[in-house]
Amino acid sequence: MQIDGFRFAEHGEKQQGVLPLVSFTRLRDVLRDTEGDVQYCLTGTRESQGRLALRLQLDTALQLTCQRCLEPMRLPVHTDVMLILARTEAEVEAGGDDPESPDRVLASSAMSVDGLIEDELLLLVPFAPRHAAQCVLPDRVHHAMPSEDTTGSLGKLRHLLTSTDSRKPN
Repeated sequence: MQIDGFRFAEHGEKQQGVLPLVSFTRLRDVLRDTEGDVQYCLTGTRESQGRLALRLQLDTALQLTCQRCLEPMRLPVHTDVMLILARTEAEVEAGGDDPESPDRVLASSAMSVDGLIEDELLLLVPFAPRHAAQCVLPDRVHHAMPSEDTTGSLGKLRHLLTSTDSRKPN
């Protein structure tokens, strides 16, 4: 789906719908499971300073892999973002580094709605997703962890290091 960004915003147009998560090729790489949909609402508007903008609202749940325990985790997404339309890359970059200011996007007569949605979803995925609460490690992980046995290689190394430390002069 494509829109003419400036025309869409100028006329206050609105587009909403549901898209399957599996249709987002870049997002698929970070998802554990691509089942489910994203509900979206895209509205053309003017932001508080009168600049043409797009308001994008998204609702979905992303299935990720917790990087602590490697088990599935669900990331609920409910976002409402204002995107200021820019005519040139220079306008996009002139937006500044203020984290409180709305993001700017390069507008065109053929803007991909799917691309806007996918970009926002990718920005919401944490670099290293983890469960909010302490993870419970599965049994297979507990069995694979080294024990405190002093006869194995790690135990011998630990003994060597501690005996070396005790011989250092003070």
